[in-house]
Amino acid sequence: MIYFVDRSLGTLLVVGALRTAGVAAIAHDELFDADCADEAWLEHCGRENFVALTRDGRIRYNALAKRAIRRFKVGLFVLVSGKLQGREQAELLVRLLPKIQRVSKNSRRPFIARLYKSEPVVVEEL
Repeated sequence: MIYFVDRSLGTLLVVGALRTAGVAAIAHDELFDADCADEAWLEHCGRENFVALTRDGRIRYNALAKRAIRRFKVGLFVLVSGKLQGREQAELLVRLLPKIQRVSKNSRRPFIARLYKSEPVVVEEL
């Protein structure tokens, strides 16, 4: 399983923490320009079967992004735990990895799953 980390989660802190935890992770900026449209990286994630991670809670209301999630069968996790800083985001995502992996394996794509600091993962299959 390869994790794609959207730039809304920062650049290297989250990717580094995931890699240190033993999982394959790719930062948005390793593949795309900073101003790349969400639909482009979502399409890439779907085609490559990456698990996508973002902090952009508005993405599920973006019609073009949602269409790309559906069309390319993306598994997208949205970190919605307040105003965490980079290191806190990285630590939380590493702590939630078992849940993320379980949802990724057990949920039918496309889906958007919301990740909370202390609540269960909420999965919305599309």
